[in-house]
Amino acid sequence: MVNTGMIVRIFVLIMLAIMIGCGFYYWLRPPEAVVQVRKTLEKLCEDASKPKSGSAASLVLKSQRLPDLFVDPCQLDLLGIRGELTGKFSPQELASLVVRLHGAFDTYQIKASDVQITIDSPTRATIEFAGSFHGRTKQGETIEELRDLTAHLERVDDQWRFAQFSIRKVIEK
Repeated sequence: MVNTGMIVRIFVLIMLAIMIGCGFYYWLRPPEAVVQVRKTLEKLCEDASKPKSGSAASLVLKSQRLPDLFVDPCQLDLLGIRGELTGKFSPQELASLVVRLHGAFDTYQIKASDVQITIDSPTRATIEFAGSFHGRTKQGETIEELRDLTAHLERVDDQWRFAQFSIRKVIEK
């Protein structure tokens, strides 16, 4: 015979464990702004990359989404694959730079690792990360670049957008 008192106790213990788990999730999860900033960085890496399996239509679609990720103007202070890239650029100019990369490379992938996000204010955020570029040119040359970068973002129209990219300053002895 089944003891209903025991079943009720087990049910209460299971419910209590679920409630404690939900409480831990609520208190330990990253703040919503951090999640949104991370997704913005991931979207930039995905939309700016050119995968092997990418069709022309998907590349056009990605390049059309890129301007939505930047403020106007966006400041770049970078040393890149083809030399120095500094100055203020409109979102459309940045998208056209990516389209030019599409033409020069068969494939390339942009990744961000070691990502550290700081929410400076409700409308400003800073990301420090290692940005990597791995690509194969139309001539078959493999190019790999790795840079420690800092990106500053601004919240515009309830969306995080990149305002500045620069090479992270590392203390030298």
